[in-house]
Amino acid sequence: MVVFKDKNQKNYGVKSFFVDSNDIVTDLEILYFTKKPDILSYHYRDNIVSLLVQTHRFVNNVGGNNNRQISGYSKKLYTISLIDMNISNKEVKKLDLVDDQVDLVDAYYRLDDQTLAIEIQEENLKIKKIKNSTLIDSISIQFKKNDSLLVKEMFTESFQFVRTNEYVKNGSISDAKFYYEKQKLYYTNYNKKDKKIITATISLQKDVDPIINEIQLSPRYSFKWTAMATYVYEDHLFLFCRNSKDMYLDVINFITGKSVHKANFMSAYSSVLDPKKINSLNSKLSYYLNKPTITVNKTRERNMLIRFDYVKSDKYYYNDNWWFHHQFMMQHQNVTFPPTTVPNRFGPNEPYINEDGIPDIIKKKDLSLEIILDPSYNILENVDSKTIYKKIETEKFIKQIKKINGAKFLTSSFTENFIRYLFYSKTFKTFVLKTSTYPK
Repeated sequence: MVVFKDKNQKNYGVKSFFVDSNDIVTDLEILYFTKKPDILSYHYRDNIVSLLVQTHRFVNNVGGNNNRQISGYSKKLYTISLIDMNISNKEVKKLDLVDDQVDLVDAYYRLDDQTLAIEIQEENLKIKKIKNSTLIDSISIQFKKNDSLLVKEMFTESFQFVRTNEYVKNGSISDAKFYYEKQKLYYTNYNKKDKKIITATISLQKDVDPIINEIQLSPRYSFKWTAMATYVYEDHLFLFCRNSKDMYLDVINFITGKSVHKANFMSAYSSVLDPKKINSLNSKLSYYLNKPTITVNKTRERNMLIRFDYVKSDKYYYNDNWWFHHQFMMQHQNVTFPPTTVPNRFGPNEPYINEDGIPDIIKKKDLSLEIILDPSYNILENVDSKTIYKKIETEKFIKQIKKINGAKFLTSSFTENFIRYLFYSKTFKTFVLKTSTYPK
């Protein structure tokens, strides 16, 4: 996908390409906008590619009271459009979901075949399941009155979505996170000050009450921890923490709030993990700079591959929307691509984009640890560790891309066997779409 500005027409365009499993490229219609468009989400369903596109404009506003008027104040009005592009007949349909409004939906969560629009209100959640311009379902999630204080506290933090229908290497280090699994949204908010985690289970089926839990951490552990990370997997909260002596894993049932598995690394996992490596990771973790991470990925044998690691919080950037697109911004013939800041992205996370729009590798020593547990949380040895979703060796891929002279503004997609990527070639002054196998 390419977002561009046409100097002659004085408007913006979005150019998309669809590549099917047989490597056949469909050239989609250019979409034109009078204002610069931002791509909020996309999904593919029933032979239709749907884009959620946001534009805005400034209008003069007059503020103040009856005695004093303040003029010249500008406010920003947003328009959000749902655009369907039919792959077969090239038909394009457009529906404005938001038209010249100040207040916006709080977040969009992209799934493979639909996008969830989530609006947070004081006592409820408004969720739209956007499938295409003619198929939008709305549900209202009403919270119980006795949960009202927790609900107000729960959504005070800015949150991130963790995309679980792909291999997750490190995931989000935000204190507040959303997950999606099997028609449910799971929400966690880690309150460092009060040493507690608030959780919510929100069904996307109508007339199902949400479940709110408050997990107090201080009485739960007899030791003082200095760093903590969480991850949600199949109705359970995986909590990874450390102190100067050891590291600890606590698996908590999301509904009941009770632990189903507790372990300290040195005694429980030393049979499969080198104690020296346990100490190396533990000594590296810190509260702020080297933040711990934990992820859980299902293996082909239906076990759990649990990965413990750290990231540099001053350089690491997670976005569930990573590899899908970059808004290519540059000068090319009669088309101007103005500079932009951090571009929107979809797919497996890599933390940094350089000035050419190419992912950069953040060098750090690999201290990660992995264990495999069965569904009953027994430690397993000498079993298949391959996960259902393919591990993407992004560093090898980035090195391969950097060998291409004059490549700028990369956007990539990953399938089971191939990498497809689009970039601008400074050498040939054109955009190049390629398919290649994974580097070995």
